[in-house]
Amino acid sequence: MTAPASRQPVAPDSTARELRRRAETAVSRARAELLLREPFFGHLLMRLRLRADDGCAQLWTDGTTLGFHPAFAASLPEDRLLGALAHEVLHLACGHHVRRGQRDAALWNEACDVVVNDLLLQAGFRLPEGFVQRPALAGQSADAVYDVLRQERQGAATGLPGQARSGGSTAAAHPASRDKHAGAARVHPRQNQAGHHKDGADGSGSAGRPASLPGPRRRKPLPVFSGEVRDAPGLREAPGPEMAAKLRRQTDREVRDALRRARHAGRIPAGLERLWRREGAEQADWAALLRRFVAHCAENDFCWCAPNRRFLHTGCYLPGRRDVRIPCLAVAVDCSGSVDTPALSAFMRELEQALLPYEAEAVILCHDCRIQSVTRGRGRDMLRRVQPRGGGGTDFRPVGRWLEEEGLRPACLIWFTDLECDQFPPAPPCPTLWLVWGDNDRQPPFGERVALTAPAPAEERMA
Repeated sequence: MTAPASRQPVAPDSTARELRRRAETAVSRARAELLLREPFFGHLLMRLRLRADDGCAQLWTDGTTLGFHPAFAASLPEDRLLGALAHEVLHLACGHHVRRGQRDAALWNEACDVVVNDLLLQAGFRLPEGFVQRPALAGQSADAVYDVLRQERQGAATGLPGQARSGGSTAAAHPASRDKHAGAARVHPRQNQAGHHKDGADGSGSAGRPASLPGPRRRKPLPVFSGEVRDAPGLREAPGPEMAAKLRRQTDREVRDALRRARHAGRIPAGLERLWRREGAEQADWAALLRRFVAHCAENDFCWCAPNRRFLHTGCYLPGRRDVRIPCLAVAVDCSGSVDTPALSAFMRELEQALLPYEAEAVILCHDCRIQSVTRGRGRDMLRRVQPRGGGGTDFRPVGRWLEEEGLRPACLIWFTDLECDQFPPAPPCPTLWLVWGDNDRQPPFGERVALTAPAPAEERMA
């Protein structure tokens, strides 16, 4: 009779491996959930490589990687993990990873946290306990918040009331919640996300016990959440304004694409679009944006039998598209006297290319101050039949009236114009893309505005 086998000792790193597996599973699931529920954050997050990192405190990102401490990610409730991932993504969307320059890294990270957390709370996210909050600085840029925090730090070093100069914070908490930088206040487990104590109205931490009476034992240190944003790898390899500008342009393109996807899904988080209306922002390849806009407005029949291969390498399985069509596309062409004829010709050529992959019925309305011609049909032959007529003043309202009178509900509306008019119809119940010719920076009251410039050569657009 053989002796029973002795029990093998548990490897000392088995617990760490299990924790890492749980954390990776939780982060992957949260990423897929964000992609479905909040497509703006989800699409930006899908561009990042996930990495379990035992050396970090909680979370970090540099624009290419999202690192997470396994114990932190595995311990968060699902809704808080969603908020933490959205926090990191919003750092990138705001360009915080390419804008620090020579500023203090820790103070810059805190200033960025103030901006990001305010936007996330407006969008309805729940953040991990101990997040920094400064309601008095809501709506300001990270640069402005950094200057305020820097002044507060200098005031604390010289004994001056720096926080009083800046207006202070309405979310003051337990003394242990003070961050190492003066001025920022954090919302902790004993507070709700508006900064109010949960345990008692007097803020004592225990219902019915006066704040002046000591508790039976000392309170444990309160947690602090600060999603770290690191400089982009390109800046570490080749620091300088040229590389920063290049990376910023790349980020702008990714943000515009994510915003377009979120707009098509009707899920643009509150208060985000205003962040990317910057002076001197890169004028995108309008022809590529036109093709993407048309693609996002197409009706897709999804099925699981052929998964979406775009995300398979990330371990995220989503249904693939089986059929692509556009039931009806409306195109409004401003034919007033101020519109450039070569630009109109370029627009019609690119529209033809954008519609090639789809079974699409289109109606093209040429107008100035009234509808001058209506062309209906399918395919490129229909586009070639369009003969723009007009030459008078500009009024956008006849287009809206015509669509309403005809009972036409297009999948999307594309408007070619110089935007030299202030007479707009009510917003139509469909996505609208304004392709604007000229140098003005006017903003239409609805839809998305894209500056129309010379389209890139075909060989460059294929890359």
